Amino acid sequence: PYAKVQINGKAIPVQSIKAEMSMDNEKRLQFSGALGPFIRSDLSLIDSSDFSWRLQRPRSVSTFNGSYHQEKVNIKINQLYEKFTPLIKMKKGRAKEIMSKVIQGISPIRINTTIFNTLQSPRFSVNSNVGGLFESNLKKEVSSELSKTLMKKKKDLQKKVDQQVAGIEKKRSEEHTSELQSPD
Repeated sequence: PYAKVQINGKAIPVQSIKAEMSMDNEKRLQFSGALGPFIRSDLSLIDSSDFSWRLQRPRSVSTFNGSYHQEKVNIKINQLYEKFTPLIKMKKGRAKEIMSKVIQGISPIRINTTIFNTLQSPRFSVNSNVGGLFESNLKKEVSSELSKTLMKKKKDLQKKVDQQVAGIEKKRSEEHTSELQSPD
């Protein structure tokens, strides 16, 4: 049993819709609700000529709560996106490989919006967990890449040192052999 909700002109099946509203003696309106989970259409997070990042068919849950009293509004909207396929577009190369790994680890995505002040002059605050997840995943990937590079350099250097040591030992051995064979 699904309800259908219109989002961007499309009827989307939603598992659950919940809404509550109350007003106290001081005419303070309180409201809250939830919508979802539902599978929404692709969501574009970044779209530029150099880089784009979309969430393909994210599972979405939205919750909200707020109040309205004496021309003042305070609304909090929390959105959760999960179980999606991240799609990125950028020039091919090592940077794309690293960015793909970084972005693969960003889930779930939470976007929290607060709307406050008066309806005539609303103010907004938006925050998300994307920045923190991006930073920690990027550090992890860069650290991994550096470790791989350092290990390769260390192996290459060790191989060079081993070759030089082998050359010196061979030369000493040859000198020692020639000393033993030469008549005094």
